[in-house]
Amino acid sequence: MIFSSLRLIAFFVVVHTSNVFCQDKVYLGTSSRQGKVIDINSSTIAFNPASGGKAENIALGNAVLVFNSKGDFLVPSKLNFSQALTKQLVDRYLHPDNTPFENDYVYTLHQPRIAGTVMGIEKKVVVVGDGTAVLKIDKSNVVAIIYRDGRHEIFGPVKNASDVLWAWQSTIAPVLVKDSSKTGSALVKTAEPEPAAATGNVPAPVVVKPGIPVEASATQTGVSASSTSLTFDDVAGNAVREEFEKKALQKTKQLNTYLKIICDKSASTEDVNKAVEMSVTLFVDDNAVVEISSINNNETVHKKIRQYLSHIKYVQYDKIEIEWTNVQYVSDLKKGPDGNFYGVVSFEQVFRGYRDGKIVYQDITRKNVTVILKTYEKNVQGATKDDWEVLLGDIGVISTKSV
Repeated sequence: MIFSSLRLIAFFVVVHTSNVFCQDKVYLGTSSRQGKVIDINSSTIAFNPASGGKAENIALGNAVLVFNSKGDFLVPSKLNFSQALTKQLVDRYLHPDNTPFENDYVYTLHQPRIAGTVMGIEKKVVVVGDGTAVLKIDKSNVVAIIYRDGRHEIFGPVKNASDVLWAWQSTIAPVLVKDSSKTGSALVKTAEPEPAAATGNVPAPVVVKPGIPVEASATQTGVSASSTSLTFDDVAGNAVREEFEKKALQKTKQLNTYLKIICDKSASTEDVNKAVEMSVTLFVDDNAVVEISSINNNETVHKKIRQYLSHIKYVQYDKIEIEWTNVQYVSDLKKGPDGNFYGVVSFEQVFRGYRDGKIVYQDITRKNVTVILKTYEKNVQGATKDDWEVLLGDIGVISTKSV
């Protein structure tokens, strides 16, 4: 059996590279494209695909949301090019400055933006800290997160995010144009009816007076403070950092090994199905999302982990090779109030498809994966001890290019 030869292998150490966040992302509803937005006018978006080739024109009304590498955004369908301010916003987007944001920013349906450090994204909450307090935000209310390094995440339908972001941008645009380095792509809500009171760990929404920009921090929400200065050793107990690194790479190598089995046309159905199940166990849960890209259509498709593995299993090639290389840390691990560590790692995936013994398709895709270090209690011979495990979260596409 193929599985008898599987072994747990080594690690994951990662460093930020300068070309990871160098592209724009255009959301088209159920799909997205990566490349470079080179111009925006009243009817089209001029766009250079990441895979190269000729520039494309995307109808302005078809683009739900666009982000640049800094984290600035526009809602193209809402832009009114008869106004001078719109042209200034577009110019600001096309030519961003190099000043990074001071915080990560979480944007929700019922609150002004929350500024701080995103410490973790759990199944039901987003955890944000500002150095003195920690806030758990109901994940069902979160529409987007923009990180200080320019990365972003969309939660739920892209249309929801674009509506919330446009509500802010249409109000605060003059401030953005005047001093973008201080304001960044801030989300500030204008007045609206006060929502129903929140329950549990979710704070009641902040009521915003008309025309007054508001930004909330974890401290200002009234959530009780908890320590956010704990170190890796506080979480991992007796474990040393090298042990975590070994376990982290082990997970990555395991997933790559399982992918090879799933792609092996000569593997038995039993082995393939077992590889699928074993792959899923490497992730924090079945809701982990994997982004898929191709140099042929410049669109990024989102699939949950099981859907992704089924997609790989039935790709129409005689032979498939998938290799993960250049694994590097993009961000430091941060302790969340749930007792887990969260981080982001980057790697390159080399994909090759063969027919009749010849390569007919190949690409290199740089991806980011969320890494979660979960703590738990383990019973050993009647005694309870703290232990930890490393799990994988969402895997996102940064760029795709031909080999």
